[in-house]
Amino acid sequence: NVEEEFPFPCAPGLYGAAGIIADQSSSACSGPCPAGAYCPGATATPIPCGPPTFCPLGSPLATPCPPGTAGAGGGITPRSCKSSVDECEVCPKGHWCSGGTSIACSIGTFNDVLGSDDKSACMQCPDRSSTTADARTDASDCVCVENHYASERDGQLSCEACPANSDAPAASTSISSCLCAEGFYDAQPNASA
Repeated sequence: NVEEEFPFPCAPGLYGAAGIIADQSSSACSGPCPAGAYCPGATATPIPCGPPTFCPLGSPLATPCPPGTAGAGGGITPRSCKSSVDECEVCPKGHWCSGGTSIACSIGTFNDVLGSDDKSACMQCPDRSSTTADARTDASDCVCVENHYASERDGQLSCEACPANSDAPAASTSISSCLCAEGFYDAQPNASA
């Protein structure tokens, strides 16, 4: 008699190499899925763990890196397949990490903490200021927006509006950066602000 369901599928976490009769003679198949790969069941060729996941020996599925960490290709440094959670990297400053993926803080925000696992870790720049790029790591990366100049209030950045009929480029650091708008002139050009 021949079993109708022969050959039997290898269980999840195991693989069965095609063409090797000895590996097809028991429920152990060829053995546990190798570290760095996963075998969902009836697997002939183990599937490499892709970023941002890791796969210990005998994995039936890829496991995402935990919150606050990122895997290779998750926005940090590309690397080969990972076999341990220890290979997941701490989320860098200027980012927050979820599901093993590193996500940059958007323009106008910054994050100066390692291992952040929530978008709320990206802190907003003070009023009328922004950053010039995403993934900023410090409050000092915040600069005043166009037509405002930087002053300091209680040790914090404060962006003040230029006087009426004057303009300043973004990131201006003093009121002297505010120049007369087109069609206006300064009646007191040597007066100090």
